[in-house]
Amino acid sequence: MIQPLGHKNILKTLEKIVISKKIPHSFIFSGIEGIGKKLTALYFAKMLNCESYSNVPCNECSNCKKIDKYIHPDIFLLSTEKKQITLDMIRDIISFAVTNPFEGKYKIVIIDDAHKLNPFASNALLKTIEEPFTSTIFILITHSINRLLPTIQSRCVKMNFSPLDDKIMIRILINMGYEKEKVEDVIPYCSGSLLQATKLLDETMFTDMSYIKEFLEHLETKSFFEITSFCEDISKKNREELLFSIMINTYFMQIINDPNNPFGALNKYQKTINFYKNMRYNISKAFLLEAMFLTLQK
Repeated sequence: MIQPLGHKNILKTLEKIVISKKIPHSFIFSGIEGIGKKLTALYFAKMLNCESYSNVPCNECSNCKKIDKYIHPDIFLLSTEKKQITLDMIRDIISFAVTNPFEGKYKIVIIDDAHKLNPFASNALLKTIEEPFTSTIFILITHSINRLLPTIQSRCVKMNFSPLDDKIMIRILINMGYEKEKVEDVIPYCSGSLLQATKLLDETMFTDMSYIKEFLEHLETKSFFEITSFCEDISKKNREELLFSIMINTYFMQIINDPNNPFGALNKYQKTINFYKNMRYNISKAFLLEAMFLTLQK
């Protein structure tokens, strides 16, 4: 059953829109990855097409059940692993969007990762949004809204999704079958993203996270050889992002938890941020990590 958790303010706003019966033809749902934007878009589709004529989906009617199963003929969900959303993909959407609904009250077009639109696809979509078909609604989902054409942005109702609350994330993950202790271990490094949490709870990733945390706890006593070996290992496994995520969070929490003596942690936090910024420009990531740890040891 498609039922987003969290985002109460956004759900209330969507409910008011349905009650008003003045439905904008295009929306942008923006926010970090893995926080429920697509689920909310599908839930909105149920709100608009539910046969109970209520502002809250009944989850029992034919329309609700078909949307839950991703088989509703009036819902077009474009989701691609390719690097770009092409003109041909948008042409398929346009063909779908310019006809009346088959079973529901509205046709809903959901474009996941809309920032992947290439210039030709963007211009074709813009024209369609500028001259929308009466009963078709577009929802563009993105974690990088600045990559969308300004002209597309200006014609859409923007809804910004905040990161999920830790308590909500813990409840969801435990209900998904993950162990409570492991969930509580990864939550500080998820930035409110359920997708990031499930990645960290992968057995291999969780093992690497524990390995990194153990190393950081004893950093001051590590020899040059141990540091070199660790950095080479992290580089081979492509775990630099995980390493920096853990370090930045660890030093930040040390600043928060000991406000009377923040300077040691603050210094480490600032140096870690600086090294992280330089990561993209450095040819040897292992060498940069070595330099960082030796600096932090001092």
